[in-house]
Amino acid sequence: MGENAVEREMKAVDSEFENTKTDDEIRLDLIRKESIVNSTHQMAGFGWGNIKSLKTDLEESGVTAVQLLHEWYPKNYSANWMCLTVQSGKGIIL
Repeated sequence: MGENAVEREMKAVDSEFENTKTDDEIRLDLIRKESIVNSTHQMAGFGWGNIKSLKTDLEESGVTAVQLLHEWYPKNYSANWMCLTVQSGKGIIL
């Protein structure tokens, strides 16, 4: 994934964040997550980003999102770990 593609995706995520951060359903979901989920569970981790968390904070710590993606990808993204689910009007087919 190229640097330009990562930058575009970060801007899209930031735009979505800015457009929905005051939505009551989103805020209620965040409150539920913070109050119910065990802090050691995977769901308690980073769930949503904005340009500050995805770019500014990373760069201040001396790393970029592109570097992190290039480290993460070969360890975590593999076709043999994936499944395809197709949903139609007839139901779910596995």
